[in-house]
Amino acid sequence: MDYIQWQLVTDYSEISMPTLLKPSQERSRETRLVLSDWSGVFSDNRKVVYSAAMRIMESHGKPTLEFSEWLRLPHRGPAELFREHGIADNHGFLVEQQYKAKPEEVKFSSGRPTLYSDAKFALGEISRTGIPIVILSSRPAYHVIAEARESGIDGFFSEVVGGVKDRRKGILEVLNRRAVEPQYALYVGDNIYNISTAKEIGVFSVGITTGHHHKSSLQASAPDALVDSLSELTQVIMPMLRKGTDKLNIKNDIYY
Repeated sequence: MDYIQWQLVTDYSEISMPTLLKPSQERSRETRLVLSDWSGVFSDNRKVVYSAAMRIMESHGKPTLEFSEWLRLPHRGPAELFREHGIADNHGFLVEQQYKAKPEEVKFSSGRPTLYSDAKFALGEISRTGIPIVILSSRPAYHVIAEARESGIDGFFSEVVGGVKDRRKGILEVLNRRAVEPQYALYVGDNIYNISTAKEIGVFSVGITTGHHHKSSLQASAPDALVDSLSELTQVIMPMLRKGTDKLNIKNDIYY
């Protein structure tokens, strides 16, 4: 993970693993922390990823897809597509090529990522409860922060954690540092891997269908809730958030 403005070194081997909740256990609906992915949830980078993936497919002499065809795929992500066509996993290379440069120097052949139209509304609603919002992204933190500032929504986040390669470790580290038990947190993600990780840890999992995995795939992963937009997300989680608003002492602007 990359660190910006606020330095923290954590030995993940010393983080105590939470007791995983059994499906039969009744879990608290009081929520004290909102964790979320960035791309596919607040930022729509599907065309950017599609364009980069097609360049790699073409360079290996593999058939390319139209964007409309890409959106109909169950995964909408490059890693699965590469595996299907026998291409070595180039996802890390793909991400590096897109995001290694400074934000203003990045060249997107299909445009820059765009904010989902209801992102600011949803963030405003959640922020009014006083619940901290923490972003965990595989993208470099400074790219996420730059995009958020450009869109005027950076003030809604308590933390932006970038360069996350292991989502499980990333979630556990945030929970550990904020002294929040898994059952008091929720995670919003757009792919089956992140949903599976949240469920394994015991965090309330919310799948959103606006990103890189198709609704049918997300349904099969059985998240605790499934929504089609950020507006719908607020309807689902707001009752959970209001229960925890009197127990928080929030410090903002911790970016690393």
